[in-house]
Amino acid sequence: MQERYWEGTRWTKNLRDAQKDPTVELKASEPAAVRPEPQTQVLPGSVPTPPRPPRPGGAGHVQAPQPGWVPGQPYGHPYPMAVGTPSVTADGVPLAAYWKRVVATLIDWVLTSLLGVLVGWSYARRAWNGFKEFFAWSMDNPGVWNDGSQFDYAVPASNLIMVVALVAFATQLPLVAKLGGTLGQVMMGLRVVPAGHGHTPRVSWATSLRRSAAWLAIHLTSMFLFFLPQLVSYLRPLWHPGRQTWHDSLARTQVIDARLTPSR
Repeated sequence: MQERYWEGTRWTKNLRDAQKDPTVELKASEPAAVRPEPQTQVLPGSVPTPPRPPRPGGAGHVQAPQPGWVPGQPYGHPYPMAVGTPSVTADGVPLAAYWKRVVATLIDWVLTSLLGVLVGWSYARRAWNGFKEFFAWSMDNPGVWNDGSQFDYAVPASNLIMVVALVAFATQLPLVAKLGGTLGQVMMGLRVVPAGHGHTPRVSWATSLRRSAAWLAIHLTSMFLFFLPQLVSYLRPLWHPGRQTWHDSLARTQVIDARLTPSR
């Protein structure tokens, strides 16, 4: 390779071989220098700066366990849980999923209603006949207001609701104490246990009495408040830390999923 050179006033027309820079060859032949890590100087009396924690997802980062995880369970266990609430009891037993409790309640409602109608058949017949008369009068007199007080259906219907509630109380008291739950709960694989003690086979008769009496009191009170207290009680497991209804909290019980209970 040839190059021109500067004469002082102009580029010469003569050509010469390109000159090699010896420093470039020397640098190329030397191994790359390792840049030393910067050292933090600590002045006397000062507090050294702690090292920065690893970034989430980076090397050395350990993800924190999810809420509800207890030692001995695999991380990220698939037990169902409500938003913001733990999915297990204090001793690590999975709590019942909310949808299972809803299905169990519907099963109990159907069974106790049928049994309550049989027990209070006279009230059911009076309420039905009175309602049919009120409905027939409304069809014959469209646009005319009538509060229905002249028809015999409101009082027997209220009495029938109370009979159904008493039947539910009388059935769930022995079932919870002996089987660990109502018929609907047993069919869904659920069990009522003392709060924080998921491995207990069943609650005592005294605890079952407190739980059933609390349920009955909430139900009867709701009859005069458009059933709002009972509705709030049934929705309460969605946000309560222990997934407890009001009658669960009053009786200090929890409902677990017996099919997911670890064997001991």
